[in-house]
Amino acid sequence: MKRIRKENINTKERYSKIFNNKDIAKIDFNKTYAEIIYDFLLKEGSIIDVGCWKGEYLNYWINKNPKLKSLGIDFSDEALNYIKKNFPKIEVKNIDIDNKLLPFKDNSFDMAVCLEVLEHIENPKLLISELIRIIKKRIIISVPYELEVKSPFHIWEFNILDFKDLLNLSIKIEHIGPRMIIIGNK
Repeated sequence: MKRIRKENINTKERYSKIFNNKDIAKIDFNKTYAEIIYDFLLKEGSIIDVGCWKGEYLNYWINKNPKLKSLGIDFSDEALNYIKKNFPKIEVKNIDIDNKLLPFKDNSFDMAVCLEVLEHIENPKLLISELIRIIKKRIIISVPYELEVKSPFHIWEFNILDFKDLLNLSIKIEHIGPRMIIIGNK
């Protein structure tokens, strides 16, 4: 894991600007990626999408499988308002996940999904340990490949060994896939 920016540039204010920049905000959803992740979701139970942004992945998954009870969390008011307006089936909460303990009891959710978020936050290790704490069964996390994306919004880069080390806390890694997707079980 390599820090590539000294300052944490990912503030609520910055994400408001990003969300309102239509050229940036429209590039998020990828159906193939959504399908890859869907194949690894448990087919029933509760799911929390941490850093859910516009909720498009969560919406896709719960439309494919209405048995999933979902919660999306993000710190962007604009993103959460977008979800409320466009995907009213999704429950959302405004929660800042950066360098914070998550406000949920242990084993609150059957599974957690955290896609393309760790590279944006100050303390990825803390968030991963919190995700493991709040799940009963499965965790799905992805980050971009170290050399794949050079984004002005990233403060960390990961290679596959770093990523495995981060997750080697208390889960069994079941699968490592494209885009450094890791699926683990408790």
